[in-house]
Amino acid sequence: MKRNKKYLIAFILILSLSFFCEEIFAEKISDGPYIFWQENKAIIKYVFESEIFSKEITFQDTEQIKFTIDEFEQSYLVSPQPPMIESSIFKDVPRIFILSDVHGQYDRFVQILKANHVIDEELIWQWGDGHLVVLGDVLDRGPEVTEALWLVHQLEKQAQKKGGKVHFSLGNHEMMVLQKDTRYVHEKYKKTAEEYFNISITELFGKNTEFGRWLRTKNTIFKINDILFVHAGIYPTILEMEFSLEMINKVIQENLDTPRAELKSNKNLKFLFGSFGPFWYRGYFYDYKDLPILPEPEFEKILNEFEVSEMVVGHTTFDNIRTFYHDRLFAVDSGIKYGTEGEALVWKDGIFYRATAEGEWEVLKNK
Repeated sequence: MKRNKKYLIAFILILSLSFFCEEIFAEKISDGPYIFWQENKAIIKYVFESEIFSKEITFQDTEQIKFTIDEFEQSYLVSPQPPMIESSIFKDVPRIFILSDVHGQYDRFVQILKANHVIDEELIWQWGDGHLVVLGDVLDRGPEVTEALWLVHQLEKQAQKKGGKVHFSLGNHEMMVLQKDTRYVHEKYKKTAEEYFNISITELFGKNTEFGRWLRTKNTIFKINDILFVHAGIYPTILEMEFSLEMINKVIQENLDTPRAELKSNKNLKFLFGSFGPFWYRGYFYDYKDLPILPEPEFEKILNEFEVSEMVVGHTTFDNIRTFYHDRLFAVDSGIKYGTEGEALVWKDGIFYRATAEGEWEVLKNK
């Protein structure tokens, strides 16, 4: 009996010590900055080593504002003027660098961009008048979503000055968070929102935040030269809607905050936000929702309707960049979300290349 009592006391001591150590050595959180716009001022909040910081910037006009977060040793350029809706069609682009599904793996994202000279060691744009396509799903899963978002946000401004362009299209995970579906959000961001800022996760991306209003201007489907870009894919039903690219993007942008019940009650919205729409469709690669893989003639109809020769999608993960339908469909989700995998697709002078994280290029499709 005495021996059992000793074991019990020892167990309680060990358990208490483990809880104590867990509290003492818990990883400190750093996250942000987040900008909340209020009339003529920007309220900037961030967490550094589990301590909350806040500052305000008052502005007089619509000029861009540059501010520095000393703790992060980084500067940020923003504008009080809400971002404009982007075009859906771009022509005469000399080269395109494409990747998708970063999912908060900032370090791998940066490694691929640096190795292929899209950015330099200081994270400055080096792609000249070329275009960078980030084909959705920067949000969710990983622990460095905010860092990845800010990088894309800042590269947009840098590229524009050099005659280039950054396209950040909406993926299903951007759509989900904006629609208050946070099941895949990393625990770090739940803690930032709920424990440090005392708000919900979705309020980090509300209409009056920098990230929120920025994301709500993004396209879901667009065309560069004669290549169609969409996060997941599209089923031929979209052809029956007789929507242009601009209309598809406009309808989605205008309904990102529409409750799901209302989306389901409208035929077109139900399709666009549903399983066979541009956020979710996987039927190019395997039987999807009890339907067989999309036949090649049906895929050709989509290309012909949008007057393109190829399509590029993310969303469905492969070990490396793959081609389908006789090299007319490129799947670029190559596992960046795992943190140690991932490649990019490059289009230059009519040739498609696979670009590795070490900066090596391999021809996938010649002219």
